[in-house]
Amino acid sequence: MEMGKETARVVVLAVNGVRREAAGADVHPSMTLLEFLRTKTPVRGPKISCGEGGCGACVVLISKYDPATDEVTEFSANSCLTLLGTLSHCSVTTSEGIGNTRDGYHPVQQRLSGFHASQCGFCTPGMCMSIFSALVKADKPGHAAPAPPAGFSRLTCSEAEHAVSGNLCRCTGYRPIVDACKSFAADVDLEDLGLNSFWKKAADDRADVGKLPQYSAGSVCTFPEFLKAEIKSNIGKLPEHSAGSVSDDGWYYPRSIQELDNLFDANWFDETAVKIVASNTGAGVYKEQDLYEKYVDIKGIPELLVIDKPSLAAQKVITVISAKDIPVGGKNIGTSYPMLGDEALFGDPVSEFAGQTVGIVIAETQKYAYMAAKQAVIEYSTENLEPPILTIEDAIKHNSYFHTPPYLAPQPVGDFDKGMSEADHKILSGEVKLESQYYFYMETNTALAIPDEDNCITVYSSTQTPEITQNVIADLLGVPYHNVRVITRRVGGGFGGKAQKGCPVACACALAAFKLRRPVRMYLDLKTDMIMAGGRHPMKVKYSVGFKSDGTLTALHVDLGINAGISPDVSPMLPGFIFSSLKKYNWGALAFDVKLCKTNVSSRSAMRGPGEVQGSFIAEAIIEHVASVLAADTNAVRRKNLHSFDSLTAFYGKAAGDAATYSLVDLFDKLTTSPEYRSRAAEVERFNGGSKWKKRGISCVPITFQVTLRPSPGKVSILNDGSIVVEVGGVEIGQGLYTKVKQMTAFGLAELDADGVLLDKVRVIQADSLSMVQGGFTGGSTTSEVSCQAVLESCAALVERLKPIKESIEANSGAPAPWSALIAQATMESVNLTADAAYGRGQLHD
Repeated sequence: MEMGKETARVVVLAVNGVRREAAGADVHPSMTLLEFLRTKTPVRGPKISCGEGGCGACVVLISKYDPATDEVTEFSANSCLTLLGTLSHCSVTTSEGIGNTRDGYHPVQQRLSGFHASQCGFCTPGMCMSIFSALVKADKPGHAAPAPPAGFSRLTCSEAEHAVSGNLCRCTGYRPIVDACKSFAADVDLEDLGLNSFWKKAADDRADVGKLPQYSAGSVCTFPEFLKAEIKSNIGKLPEHSAGSVSDDGWYYPRSIQELDNLFDANWFDETAVKIVASNTGAGVYKEQDLYEKYVDIKGIPELLVIDKPSLAAQKVITVISAKDIPVGGKNIGTSYPMLGDEALFGDPVSEFAGQTVGIVIAETQKYAYMAAKQAVIEYSTENLEPPILTIEDAIKHNSYFHTPPYLAPQPVGDFDKGMSEADHKILSGEVKLESQYYFYMETNTALAIPDEDNCITVYSSTQTPEITQNVIADLLGVPYHNVRVITRRVGGGFGGKAQKGCPVACACALAAFKLRRPVRMYLDLKTDMIMAGGRHPMKVKYSVGFKSDGTLTALHVDLGINAGISPDVSPMLPGFIFSSLKKYNWGALAFDVKLCKTNVSSRSAMRGPGEVQGSFIAEAIIEHVASVLAADTNAVRRKNLHSFDSLTAFYGKAAGDAATYSLVDLFDKLTTSPEYRSRAAEVERFNGGSKWKKRGISCVPITFQVTLRPSPGKVSILNDGSIVVEVGGVEIGQGLYTKVKQMTAFGLAELDADGVLLDKVRVIQADSLSMVQGGFTGGSTTSEVSCQAVLESCAALVERLKPIKESIEANSGAPAPWSALIAQATMESVNLTADAAYGRGQLHD
């Protein structure tokens, strides 16, 4: 069959109102809209997380124009699934297109911020576009619903709740996000919305739509006029794709099964990878699993046919990095924690666990690298090797353990044998088993490495530990620490998974860039990240507990097995954290035997409340077991065994603090006797009495957390124009660190601020391992506090230097000294306008 051939088709689209073209070698047929936006345009709002349309981080608005009816149709889409080749003469709107720092923010963005609906911010652009898309749909001209009151949309509360049903958020919680959505709904009761910055929850501050950022339908153009004009001018000029029509851009457009068969009979697909495409995604497939040279668009054909051919990814590979590429003087190291131990970057000469790095594929794009890596064939030999140790039971059988340093080991309390002898009842064989848990940050581990002169390298890493990452990279490359600069602007969710587990990715990226002498960027897809990251520690607990008939505990012994994985990581710290949390109750006497098990699985690491979560769970399981044996109310048993201040001191030592600050008993009593708690408990009991299979529950669980402050640096610098730049050792991971530091800076310099303008002049910049030395790590729920204290001390030094100048200006003028005049005079007098402090350095050993 003779078939006609077209020249390469140019994909024309508008991105946030700007015309963009893609054609020929510039764009592979398999390119998704997300890849195009992030690599060929300045757009950075849409993100990739799951890569298969499940998280919503990549959501954009797509608009199509029908010149026959002069109508624009808008719909939201997952840009990670949408193939660019299907979007010719469409308009794409991203979060930058509805509002940005230069042009001002859209009410959707302002309300998400005002309702405190964003923390790390990784998912927020996708949230914005899902909400915006719902508003565009609801407020479409000609909508049957009546016009809404001023400031509202036609959107209903029910529709608002569903607007973000396809978006995941790991750190904020959905209540404030849904509140921001509902604030646009015409049928909302504004008084029902949660905490926000627009009005206070007080009788004298009524909720009013006028206090919200003003919303007006149609304020954003979703389809630019120039693209409409271009479409109209091309009517009749753009030929329809005929039955045998093909093009150089890799797209084919058969219109029937016969045409499809003829296309295959033409032998044009020999030795070529082909994918059948129906509309925007592959037939029955979400994400791309391989590279394809040709795409067959079968939108008009009901039957689907998939043809598998060899991948082309190998053609795009630049090199493969392995342990052999580690420079002379470097060592095979991927992560380390001071004084606890290291973990190798490469499994060399033996791969010790599933998920260990064997090699690193470097290709032209991330997609090519993924797909080429999938084609790797690795032959493993188990000759002369012992069977792997995979479980806690295996580790105990083979005596495979890590050592817990004495300074990290928890200490027993009281006399266990005596406590058991005093007990009226005993449970001698209780057991609790806890499995692992993945971090599920929205942004997977990622890094960008840029080589510099003199064997130096700069690495942008999404890490909670820039200092440790710097040290490990330097050890890997065999260079002094000052040759490595690690910068962390922000982290798209951490939860402990970016503490140690981000380090191997940064190391791999740095090693590749160091060898190739060119920038290398790397991020893990979600599946790979889940395999490598390890997550929370699995545990097996056996306990013996003694107690009196009234529920008073007399003694507890815990046999604790912890699956640490292949390397120590931070696991030696876990026993201390676990028992610190478990000691929230007065057990009478507490004894334990801890086994930190080394196994052939990915090393487990810190995860949100490491040890504290497990310790609290174990304690509650034991309390409920005791209550069950006594047929007593669980809360009564809990209350019976809450600490007095004397017992708190016996279990926690100096960490117990002052008696006046111990309020757990009062808080517990207040909650359990509150009318709301009692009514909910009664409602649960009524429901369970009438429901055989479905049950509800309510629980009142006390928690103790032993706060540990760490030394932390801070630096405040005032520039010649009066603007202020601040650096701290902590990393912004969504906890609001930079906001708090900014506020503390304005507070610390308030004595010099006659104009009340300092808050808007402060900028907190990225964590930098060479600029802010000994920055430490971000974790333990105290980073914001110690960072703010370091900034406050820095501000105090600046106030001391600038106060005499301020007083001199005011003495001469008889009026308060403006901030700008104060800084101008200080600059003329060559006053040092930079101050730093190291809060707690050498003071926080207890």
